[in-house]
Amino acid sequence: MQTDIKQNKFLKAMGIIHSALLAGVCMFLVMAVVLVQLNGGALMAKVTQDLMYIFYAIVYFAALATAGFGNIIFERNMRNAKLFTMLKPKIDTFKSAYMIRMALAEGPAFVSIGIYMLTGSWHFLPATALCLMLMFMSKPTQDFVAEKLYLNPEEKEQLLTI
Repeated sequence: MQTDIKQNKFLKAMGIIHSALLAGVCMFLVMAVVLVQLNGGALMAKVTQDLMYIFYAIVYFAALATAGFGNIIFERNMRNAKLFTMLKPKIDTFKSAYMIRMALAEGPAFVSIGIYMLTGSWHFLPATALCLMLMFMSKPTQDFVAEKLYLNPEEKEQLLTI
């Protein structure tokens, strides 16, 4: 029974972190939509067209650039982790790279939700959806971790006991 409690500790912890990050963005999104609807529109009184263009540029550039940059950093770290011979350093590399990837997807999601609250324009929410989709597709399952770390079958089995 004691070994069952220890089994999958790493994957469970990463799953909880993943779920918490997703839930945070989703809850903030729901609260923002409710606030905008209750307020009858934007929280800013008047938004000029020029300011809207600036907001579009900020939101969509941030969503695409930081999510893409997060993936590049993540993949580069995973290639570097492949060089380690022990599983523990590989796992530590995965943890830090995964957190960076999720943070770089989460940040623009919050920015786009914030600008949606200010402007009341639904045009900013696809950027949030893009970030949420990236976060959702990055769920740290055993297969996902094994694939990204290039683990052999023996290391993949060891992953369950960490």
